[in-house]
Amino acid sequence: MKSLTHSMARRFLFTALASITVLSLFYLSQSPSSVHHYIQSIHSHLPTKLQSIMPSYSLTPNLKGWHSRSLSTPYPGDPEGYQPKLENLVFVALQNAQAIPEGFSLAVFKHDDPNQNVAVDATGRVLLLSESDYAGLTTLSQKITIDLPDTGNFRNTWVVNQLRTSQPIDRFFVKGAQDGKLKETSVQGWSEDKRELKDSVGEYTELPETLAEFVGLVREAREGFEFRHGQTDPPMVKKVKQILPDDI
Repeated sequence: MKSLTHSMARRFLFTALASITVLSLFYLSQSPSSVHHYIQSIHSHLPTKLQSIMPSYSLTPNLKGWHSRSLSTPYPGDPEGYQPKLENLVFVALQNAQAIPEGFSLAVFKHDDPNQNVAVDATGRVLLLSESDYAGLTTLSQKITIDLPDTGNFRNTWVVNQLRTSQPIDRFFVKGAQDGKLKETSVQGWSEDKRELKDSVGEYTELPETLAEFVGLVREAREGFEFRHGQTDPPMVKKVKQILPDDI
């Protein structure tokens, strides 16, 4: 009887996964938002054990690797001649950690020419963003400020429940599309595989997916950056920091 029960369970699991695969092939021909909605719906109705073996779905699959792509399109001419301006700033990302209490990750600047939108990474490199990468990063930055509630914590911080204290804090200052003011959203203790919050924020008990993915994308800008004790910011990073308001 026990072997029969196990056999039926395996058959059910195989049938369920096969059905999901067939339906997924159809939905993959639809828009990314349709795919995301579909998979989220499946997850919410599956038993917990089945949810655990379903692959996670990224909201921003096409944005991953944006930094590597932009390395092939450095700012033309003399990059050191680029002059960042606050009026053109879309968002800036900083990182506070024990080793680097005032670290810098990324700043994105708009340009009238869509082929001249700029990213300044953690090493101070000035890079040109493709239209699609620029649009994706800026859209996601707006979503984390417009769609998510304030946490009520200092610096509007979402705190991931990590065992080790003194976790790095990723800080994002996004310029409002309407008022032009910089709004801060921060995440402490981000990791790729853990989203449970130390304290819930409204209805959220886990780090929202948009915010979790935004942190991961921003951290791509730290690729190749190595901090050495006593080192100062690269010249271009200093330029970016100089245009920021004093209260940041």
